[in-house]
Amino acid sequence: MVAGVAARILADEGVEPDPSRRPIADDSRAVNAFRQFFWTHYSYSLSSPPPPPGQDPIDWFLTESREGHCEYYAAALAALCRSVGIPARVVTGYVAAEYNPTTNHYVVRERNAHAWVEAQPEPGIWKTYDATPPADLLHQHGPAPGVLTKAAQVLDAINYAWINSVVSFDTSSREDLLRWSDPATSAITKRVEDLLQRVRSVPLAFGVPLGIRIGIVASIAGFIVLLLGRSIARWRRVRSRRPAAILRRLADRGARARLLQTPLYQEMLTLLERVGARKPAWQPPMSWVRELRERGSESVPDLRRLTDLFYVMRFGGRDLTEDEKTEAGAILRELAAWAETFREGQRRDGGPRFSDLSR
Repeated sequence: MVAGVAARILADEGVEPDPSRRPIADDSRAVNAFRQFFWTHYSYSLSSPPPPPGQDPIDWFLTESREGHCEYYAAALAALCRSVGIPARVVTGYVAAEYNPTTNHYVVRERNAHAWVEAQPEPGIWKTYDATPPADLLHQHGPAPGVLTKAAQVLDAINYAWINSVVSFDTSSREDLLRWSDPATSAITKRVEDLLQRVRSVPLAFGVPLGIRIGIVASIAGFIVLLLGRSIARWRRVRSRRPAAILRRLADRGARARLLQTPLYQEMLTLLERVGARKPAWQPPMSWVRELRERGSESVPDLRRLTDLFYVMRFGGRDLTEDEKTEAGAILRELAAWAETFREGQRRDGGPRFSDLSR
């Protein structure tokens, strides 16, 4: 049933539903067509009834109910994408839509839980798609207008200051604040911590009015800033001139120079991009190589050695030897030949995309 709904939606948009005949460039159009279909013909509801016993929830949502919450929208969109050969998965998390200008933070509450979809409209590229109608999404997760909302933001700011300045001011927080070690500073921070410990022991929730609580927070914050500001500034000036910091900067500069002189890893990335395998920016190089090996079948050359040599230049602090350069060149030539053969197969007989090899 899902495949039939998907085919009708794509036919109305002039997109081929059969993945074996649809150009890769049209996969993005297909996902957007599904999402626009939901925005146009479905409604959002947190109180829709459950599907009848024995009926598939996605089929029921697509063909009968046509209303539901975010989990219905995400599950249905993922099912439509998969039915036409587009990889898709449901993702759950939270929506950050309430901004508190007092603290310069987004406030995320339990009611901001949400579900959406990640789909792969291009080989190796995952993108986020939300089928929930945007107006309903904003109404559900955004702050309510009015005076009460402003008052709630002020209370949130007070609570944030209390937790950040008092409850969470432990040894680790003090060290992160100062990063400075001398007898005078240690004595000062010990007094501050003793004071905060006494404040914590007071049953604020039962006996201290809100005004006193605010005053305590403001006094402690002012005391810390006034007393420790000069030490922090001094530490920052000295730390920037420490030999370790200078050596780290020089090491990074040397690594960049080595990679520019021997750009074997960049050549590897370029060759793989030509067959639709683009490395995600967030993924470590060795982890990505292992994934390619699993996804690309045994015909893909083993790229682990090239990645090992990249690590040597980037993190090992040395240039490659002549033998290592020769070895890297041989692996790159093997990879270039494989990539050309793979692309020729795609052009000649419509072979699989790289992202399809694992399915």
